[in-house]
Amino acid sequence: MLLLGIVAVMALIAAFGVHLGFGSGPDLPAAHAWLVPPVTGSIKVADKTEAHPAGYVWSATRIGSSIRLRGAVPSEEDRRTLLGMVKANFPDLGVEDRLKIAAGAPPKEQWLGAVSFGLKQLSHLKRGSAR
Repeated sequence: MLLLGIVAVMALIAAFGVHLGFGSGPDLPAAHAWLVPPVTGSIKVADKTEAHPAGYVWSATRIGSSIRLRGAVPSEEDRRTLLGMVKANFPDLGVEDRLKIAAGAPPKEQWLGAVSFGLKQLSHLKRGSAR
């Protein structure tokens, strides 16, 4: 009787293993296709993600006695803030500003935090860049 109970439990696990977290293998979805009713018609999916363009990049490159700033900046105010951070981290270096104002930036606090962190790390190097 105990053996029959064990076999019955194992059969249930084999049949419903997906729902219990025991199932695996490439044939499992096909074997349990009867558990999911078929869907007819069409489904419209609207992508409303607010991903930032991959091209929104800035960089600071330290070469000799100067630092070159390139890339995108969210606003003129953020450009002035960035230039202030550069002067604070590199008081003795000349600054070549090639920044361009562009839309599509991450949130202001996030962007300024990343820029501040990158400039702080760059300040420990004699030569290099941060992006």
